[in-house]
Amino acid sequence: MKADLVLIPCITIHPDRICTYKSVNWIPEKPFQYNSLSGEIITKKKFDHLLESARSPRGKVSTIAKRKIDRALDYLLLLTSNKSVTSRFTGRTFQFKIAFITLTLPSKQIHSDNTIKSQCLNQFLIELKRYYKVHNYVWRAEKQKNGNIHFHVIVDKFIDWSELRDRWNRIVNKLGYVDQYRKEMKEWHSGGFKVRQDLLKKWEYKKQIQAYRTGCANDWNNPNSTDIHSVKKIINIKNYMQKYMTKTEDSFKEQVSALKSEYVKKHKIEKKQVRAHKRKILRICQKLQLSQNKKMAQKGRIWGCNHELSNIKGARTEVGNELWDELNDVIEHSKCKSFDQPYFSVFFIDFYKLPGLGGKQIFHLFTKYLFENFGYSYQLSTDQ
Repeated sequence: MKADLVLIPCITIHPDRICTYKSVNWIPEKPFQYNSLSGEIITKKKFDHLLESARSPRGKVSTIAKRKIDRALDYLLLLTSNKSVTSRFTGRTFQFKIAFITLTLPSKQIHSDNTIKSQCLNQFLIELKRYYKVHNYVWRAEKQKNGNIHFHVIVDKFIDWSELRDRWNRIVNKLGYVDQYRKEMKEWHSGGFKVRQDLLKKWEYKKQIQAYRTGCANDWNNPNSTDIHSVKKIINIKNYMQKYMTKTEDSFKEQVSALKSEYVKKHKIEKKQVRAHKRKILRICQKLQLSQNKKMAQKGRIWGCNHELSNIKGARTEVGNELWDELNDVIEHSKCKSFDQPYFSVFFIDFYKLPGLGGKQIFHLFTKYLFENFGYSYQLSTDQ
C-alpha cells in the first residue's frame, strides 16, 4: 500500500514567543526502509559512533544549553508571583519576586566537582524543597579564579540569609571544609589580627577587622560561604538573569590581550618594541591560557533545574483555518519581531498581551497548558 506524506501546520506557545512549523505525518503509516543489497527491512538505524563524545565543555555554556536555560528562566519567572516579606531586623516590609543565591567553599577544594555536586549541592536543593517549599529553581556551576567550584542558584522563595549560611556550612562540612577553614584561620591569626594585603583592594581594612572579630566570636565555625539577595530593582529581570546564568569565560583574544598587557608592563617593554616581542609574547600567552583552561575546566553538569522546568515543550496544537486567521491577526496587530527559517518561524509575542491583540483562543490554549502541567492559573494570580 502506498503511503502519503502529509504536512500539518502546528504552533507551539511559550511565555514570550509563538513558533509555527509543519508536523510530518504518514498516511496510513510510514513506509518501511529496505536494504538495497539484502532486501531486508531496516527497523532501526544505529548511531553507535555518536555515543562516545570527545566534547569537553570546560565550563562553557553551549548554544543548546543556553536555549534551555533561557526557557527554564522564562517559565520560572512566569510561575513565580510577587511576594511581601517583613524583615525580622528592621520590621520593614518589602516586595520581591525571586532570590539569587551564591554558594562557595570555605577552604581549598580537595574533592572532585562531581563529588561536590552530588554530596553538597544536591543535598542543599533537597533541603530547600523540604524546609522552604521551593518549587522551581535553576542552578549554574562556575570556577573561581582560585580553582574552587561555586554555584549560583535562582529560587522562587524567600530564605533568611543566616539560616541559608548555617545550612550550607553544615552540608559542606560533611566533607570537612568548615573544619579546614577553622584550622587555616586560627593559624593565620595565631598572633592576633593579621591583615590580608592581597585582598585590600576588594576587602578594605575595616571590614577585615570586623570579619576577624566575628570569626573569633563564633570560633571560626561560621564562614561567610553564602550570599543571597532578592532581585526586585532591576527593570528587566529576565535579561539580567539570562546574561548572568549563561555567561562564558573570556574569549582567547581577550585573554591574550590582557596577558600581553601584563607581560609588557612586567618587562617594561616600550610600545615600539612590542612588535619585536610579538611571537614570544604569543607563545607565553598560549601556555598561560592552556594552563588557565585546565584550571578552570569543570567535570560533569554545569547547570540544572527542577524536574518540571527540565524539558518544557510548551503548548502545542495543530492549526486549523480559524486559529490560523487569529494568529495572523495577532502578528499583524502586534508588529512583533520575527525569525524565519525554511522549516519554522518564531514570533516574539508576550502571551499576556494576546487577549488585547485578538488572540483569545491562543491565550486560552497556553493558560490551559500551564494549569494542566504546573497547576498554575494565570487569571487567579493577576486577580491577587
